[in-house]
Amino acid sequence: MKSIKKRLAVLFSITIFVLSIFLLNSCSNELGVIFPEWGEDGLLDETTPLTSDMRARFEGIYNVEQGSDQFGSSVIIQWNGNWVSIYTGKSTGYLLMQGGNLDSVVYLEGYWRYQNSAQTGLAQFRMTQGSDFVFGTSSDSTNILLEGTWGNEQEYPQNTVKFRFVRKIKPELLQNKYYIISHHGSGGGPEYLPHTENTNEICKVIERYGANGIEVDVRVSKDGVPFMYHDNTLNPRLIRKGSLVGKPEDYTFTELNTLVRLIHGEQIPSLASMLDVIVTETTLEFVYVDCKPTSEPGLGTIAAICESARQKALSLNRDIEIYMAITTEDLYNAFLLLPNYQSIPTICELDIEKLNQMNSQVWSPRFTEGTQNSEVASLHSQGKKAITWTVNIPDQMYQYLNEGIFDGMLTDYCTLLAYYYYGQ
Repeated sequence: MKSIKKRLAVLFSITIFVLSIFLLNSCSNELGVIFPEWGEDGLLDETTPLTSDMRARFEGIYNVEQGSDQFGSSVIIQWNGNWVSIYTGKSTGYLLMQGGNLDSVVYLEGYWRYQNSAQTGLAQFRMTQGSDFVFGTSSDSTNILLEGTWGNEQEYPQNTVKFRFVRKIKPELLQNKYYIISHHGSGGGPEYLPHTENTNEICKVIERYGANGIEVDVRVSKDGVPFMYHDNTLNPRLIRKGSLVGKPEDYTFTELNTLVRLIHGEQIPSLASMLDVIVTETTLEFVYVDCKPTSEPGLGTIAAICESARQKALSLNRDIEIYMAITTEDLYNAFLLLPNYQSIPTICELDIEKLNQMNSQVWSPRFTEGTQNSEVASLHSQGKKAITWTVNIPDQMYQYLNEGIFDGMLTDYCTLLAYYYYGQ
């Protein structure tokens, strides 16, 4: 009898597991957002890749001679690896493209999008003037002209656009350590990006959207594994319909990783795997590991994982800063109980007195507290940094860049902050 009951229990467990996988794969809360692709109509397969020197030659600020209703009066062009990002400043819009050379002519191809909107479409450019400068046969950059077309969704683009080169990005802006940090790893609209926030996949592409830093959210599973997830519950904002509900901390990491799929189908990653991806597969320069309030029991483990990632980055000659952020009074009190806590690299979101007690290297006040230039200047004199969160209002973003002396901002709108910063 016991043997039969045992078999039935095993069969029941297998049935529940299979049903869970079926639900994960058959249901989702996706909005059907389009990510346009060129396919057979594209030209890039016929081109040869541009060298890094060629790419750098036409980075800069451009006037929009035609198409300003769609893309605003000026744009910033900047390369991020094999992708060229065009920040428009219009409706927090951007273009993500790739480029190549065909018969000594530069071609760019990709798509445009307004952030947090389903509005998107294909786009294509040809450098009709200035290719000789890009290929190094001329020293005159003043006549660079990109002429192209844009369309809606997958329609072949037919609306004309022209970008005229004005000047290079100021060298000091590229040399300064100013951190444009992606909030949650993907900003406020993960459904309008190809990957979900707080995933290994989003880390690999977020630089294309103007970020050189990333803020990620860590919690601790039932069995003590630090994992990446922002919200207090497993809910439709972030996950597809599945078998698990309630607080994510109520489950083991294996259960979360196996039985939950995020809105774009990804698994919930561990902190260790995400930091490894950031260190080995990106050029991100700043990681803001936001310890959620329930992570208190795992602070020592989180600190050890961050230190392991720092050591790996050091071995690879990676220029990257990794900090765990202490965000509440309870976390602060628990952190002070860790051995050698003052040697752990941290961000303090609390007052400066607590920052000094923890020996934090970075202060991170809420944006509503203002620029606080005197406090920030005092921290700078001690070799510390200040980064404000989370700045999403365009006027305030612009004001803090021009009137403040912060070392960076967390924002949901990295492309807009990049437009303001590099356009100075």
